[in-house]
Amino acid sequence: MSSLVIHRSLSFIEDNLRNDIRVDDMANEVCCSQSHFSRLFRSATGFSAMDFLRKRRLSLAFVDLLKRDRRVIDLALDYGFSYEQSFIRAFKKEFALTPGRLEQHDRAVPLTLDIVGPDLYGGFSRQPGFSIQAMFIPEQQFCGVNYAAQHHDNEELLVDKVGFFLKYSSPKIPDCLEGRRVYTVDGFLPHRKNYFYFVGLRCTQRYKPGPGFACLTLPSGIYYNYRTKFKLEDGVTIEQQKLQMMHTFYQSIIQRNKVRFGSFFFHRLEHHKGSGTFSLWYQLQDLG
Repeated sequence: MSSLVIHRSLSFIEDNLRNDIRVDDMANEVCCSQSHFSRLFRSATGFSAMDFLRKRRLSLAFVDLLKRDRRVIDLALDYGFSYEQSFIRAFKKEFALTPGRLEQHDRAVPLTLDIVGPDLYGGFSRQPGFSIQAMFIPEQQFCGVNYAAQHHDNEELLVDKVGFFLKYSSPKIPDCLEGRRVYTVDGFLPHRKNYFYFVGLRCTQRYKPGPGFACLTLPSGIYYNYRTKFKLEDGVTIEQQKLQMMHTFYQSIIQRNKVRFGSFFFHRLEHHKGSGTFSLWYQLQDLG
């Protein structure tokens, strides 16, 4: 019952992002008292209903700025702000930057999207054991080694390349932004009709690769960041653990919530003495 209330209220919010609505309007829509609805909404999302509405409006304004050049005053009026300065203050408080500095921003920005599924409220999840957050990621550059793959099923044959790269290749790459932290990038090349598997370090945009290395530029866009901690069971290799976590994320989050994703995803796995953290970023198919 509570899940139905939340999803109906989220749909109501989506339908009224440009209208003047209050908590009592949402509660009336789902036939609840205002106090009961407020408790249910905060328990499910971690935010009050009005905070969520504000975050959703600001995220939509953020995406609007990415897609096209718009006057700040027009955005403010479109998304329920009476004054330009109040919109700018709210935007800066939410994203730690002003609308005018969006193009120069070089850090990831968490967003509240219009994705509503069994486990996703606005593009994030509060499920135990893992965290999921939709975010804008600016253009990234990696330097490393590119491997061709005919299908993702071949990935298990390629993951041992990470250890080899970390031990023998990564020390030869200077100008890294995160030390020896290795990323693997998987993607699809439509013009070649095959997949690629890239192992590398995140580096500066100015870096020029030496002999035997290549640079890969990951496009800016909206990505899902899935993060979970793990502990290896007896007889399970780190490679098998990684593939299992990727499969779980795809089945339980991407397919279950019917999320459309794009051509790229990249991930990072850090472990020590049988336990660690796995982070995965999936590119969403479109903005919104």
